[in-house]
Amino acid sequence: MLTANVDGQKLRELRESRELTARELTEQMAKDLGRRVHIDTIYKIERGSRQPSSKLLGAWCRALKTDRAIVLDSIKDCA
Repeated sequence: MLTANVDGQKLRELRESRELTARELTEQMAKDLGRRVHIDTIYKIERGSRQPSSKLLGAWCRALKTDRAIVLDSIKDCA
C-alpha cells in the first residue's frame, strides 16, 4: 500500500498565491465534495499536523487548479 505525505506549506503558498482565504477555499471544496470542510482542517494540514484524505486532497487541488504531484512531499510503500 502506498501512502503519500503532502507538503502543507506548499498548499498554503499555492492558496495564498491564488489570493484565496482559507474560508474561501473551504467553500470551494465543500461545493466539490458535497459536504462541509472545517477551516481548522485546512489550517492543520497546512501546518503539517494532519494529512488529508485522497478525496480531500483532490478537492483541494481542483480548487487551486493544480496537480497533486506538485504538493506531494514523499510517497512511501507501506507493504
